[in-house]
Amino acid sequence: MARWMALSALVLASVAVKATAETDEFDAVDAQEALKQANGEQVAVKTAPFNPNDLFFLEAGSWAVAVLYMICYFIGKWQNKRIAEKWLEDAQPHLVEQFAYTGATANPPVGLLDEAKDNFKYYCTGRRFCSRFVGDLKLASRHDLFARLFRVIFPKNDYLVMPKL
Repeated sequence: MARWMALSALVLASVAVKATAETDEFDAVDAQEALKQANGEQVAVKTAPFNPNDLFFLEAGSWAVAVLYMICYFIGKWQNKRIAEKWLEDAQPHLVEQFAYTGATANPPVGLLDEAKDNFKYYCTGRRFCSRFVGDLKLASRHDLFARLFRVIFPKNDYLVMPKL
């Protein structure tokens, strides 16, 4: 009984919606017939002229920012990686001398861990009275165009963080 009432209410609601739906008075008029005058000549339609350059500068500017962002991303990623590798090249002889195991893994040997484009970690262990050493390089976000522009106003330094463990 409840199903029957729900179904009938649904049917009545759909009929009510169709009855209240108003048809557009120009739906049946053909567009070509509307443009003809009484003598059969075609009437010129007045429309606003489309200027293809209206959105060109906005689109070109958007593409320029996107391309510049991608170029900045790859150059900044390369610069940060180079800085981290240079630090490792300078520090690794001292760390190998002080610790039995250096780097993130032994097989295959991985030195620096690239946690983010601006954050690198280096692990060492195997020294008496020292459970481990973690060198955390926190570099400036050279891969981010907007962070790079922000650093022009508010400069940021690169840091080597050695947390107390």
